[in-house]
Amino acid sequence: MSIRMTCRDCGHSHSYRTQGLADHHFPRHSCAAQNVRMARRRRRVARERSSGEQRECTHPQAHHEHGTRLAYVLDKCRCRPCRDAVRVYESARSRRIAYGRPGSLVDADPVRAHLKDLSAQGMGWKRAAAAAGVANGTVYAILYGKLLSQPDHPEHRPPRKRVRRDIAEKLLAVQVTLAAGALVDGTGTRRRLQALVAIGWSMSELGRRLGWQPANAWKLVTGEGQVTHHTAAGVRALYDELWNQPVTGSDRATKTSATRASQLAGRNGWLPPLAWDDDLIDDPASTPSCESGTRRDALEDIVWLADQGETLTAIARHLQLAESTVEQRLRRHDRVDLLHRLRPVAA
Repeated sequence: MSIRMTCRDCGHSHSYRTQGLADHHFPRHSCAAQNVRMARRRRRVARERSSGEQRECTHPQAHHEHGTRLAYVLDKCRCRPCRDAVRVYESARSRRIAYGRPGSLVDADPVRAHLKDLSAQGMGWKRAAAAAGVANGTVYAILYGKLLSQPDHPEHRPPRKRVRRDIAEKLLAVQVTLAAGALVDGTGTRRRLQALVAIGWSMSELGRRLGWQPANAWKLVTGEGQVTHHTAAGVRALYDELWNQPVTGSDRATKTSATRASQLAGRNGWLPPLAWDDDLIDDPASTPSCESGTRRDALEDIVWLADQGETLTAIARHLQLAESTVEQRLRRHDRVDLLHRLRPVAA
């Protein structure tokens, strides 16, 4: 059982295991020292509750928002939100040092490369900053530094070489989320439409499924330059649906339309879906896989399509080959069994 003693003059309070210890130690406490400690505590609480002078950002190339360490350090703002932000940052920094954790600064090159990659895909650095919850000025300093075009200026700064770990993690986690009207490279969109034409889908039918006029579909398939993100997404979804469904209707009109589409693709050198790797079809520098493929690759394509339940006619249209060429390749590789399996299905 402990004995608790409290001083009526200064408020000092302490617990002792025995009455003897209390009688010996309690009279020896210093009321003056206790008053100093209490005054210090009251000043600290008052500082935490008070709000100093609020200053707005005056920097021409950045806007530092209140409630951030940047506004506290660069704008000398002492409002309550900015002071709270600094206190949280310093507390976290002190814990990292006390626990021996890795430094808070990391290489900025991967972050800069990621931001440039997002920009190439149509997501500007300001949108990336907003998505990551990072101040615009911080992202600008990572990409461009400060007054980069004026190296003699006293405030000139090159792009940052290092960046805080938490900021790097936030920015690297940002993925492209484009607005419907944002412009993106149209290479993959054109290749997908051309590949569908190569397996028998007519321009008019593709336009109808996409909600376009046939003239607009033709202009997009044969054009150059950029397309909107909405258009690219719609074409990608249609391609994912139809890439392995060549037109194989039994009526004369469908056959005629499919033949004309395939002939149009042949005249223009448009390749079917199997000529493109999914990971490379959007890359303007990539080339069709069939251009460097071997006859063994072609046989494997025929076998794979047959295993998917495709007919001889469909396989030929997929690979942009004549049916007789498919038959010849099967015979050449001693796959007459597969040819016999396909013939009755094709009939």
